[in-house]
Amino acid sequence: NVGVGLKEYPIYIGRRPIKNVIWNPSWIPPDSDWVAPGLAGKVISPRDPANPLGKIKIPLGYNYLIHQAKGLQDMVNLVSHGCLRVMLKDLYELNDHIIAAQSLDISKEQIAKAKRSKETFVVDLSSEIPIEITYDTVVIEAGKLHIYPDVYEYKKNGVEILRDELTANDISHEGISDETLQKMISKATAKKQYVISVEKLREGNFLGGEVLPVLNLRTPKRSVKRKK
Repeated sequence: NVGVGLKEYPIYIGRRPIKNVIWNPSWIPPDSDWVAPGLAGKVISPRDPANPLGKIKIPLGYNYLIHQAKGLQDMVNLVSHGCLRVMLKDLYELNDHIIAAQSLDISKEQIAKAKRSKETFVVDLSSEIPIEITYDTVVIEAGKLHIYPDVYEYKKNGVEILRDELTANDISHEGISDETLQKMISKATAKKQYVISVEKLREGNFLGGEVLPVLNLRTPKRSVKRKK
């Protein structure tokens, strides 16, 4: 899961190269209308609470970044100015995968130090890693169809797009009316998604799914044992 940009500052969609991973990054506010007066161009250190980048940033070029999210609420709201916000544990995992994939000469001790300190540490890649940023609101994953809200209003939740996804996954839909498919799509609104199993779709039960939060923010309750 990622947090994405506000409607007026949408995320970049397409291919971008990763050249390095920067731990404890400084922040230089851009000359933009959303930056406080007098702040543009100043260097905000990683120790400054005003630095919004968090523990890790991964530059994508053209002032686009992957960086740490403030919390789970970033995952369900349009919060950034074009950057992708990612939970810290996922950034740690991504960093480990990059180091392993390129056999970089970065020790566990160096990473441990970067985690506990505020000192900037740059992991330079031996070669660029291309990433593909996509905006898909109709997807089948792990045996379920998910229809997400089209938050940027890019007209990604159309009937034909839904039919294409069904066809790509060998799900028969010739006998299903456009009206029925539109009812499915209309269930995805605001922060809600429509979810239905592929099994039900194959049975022809296209409206037998559930409307669920885009992301479940509930944490499981811990049971507390009382001492006797």
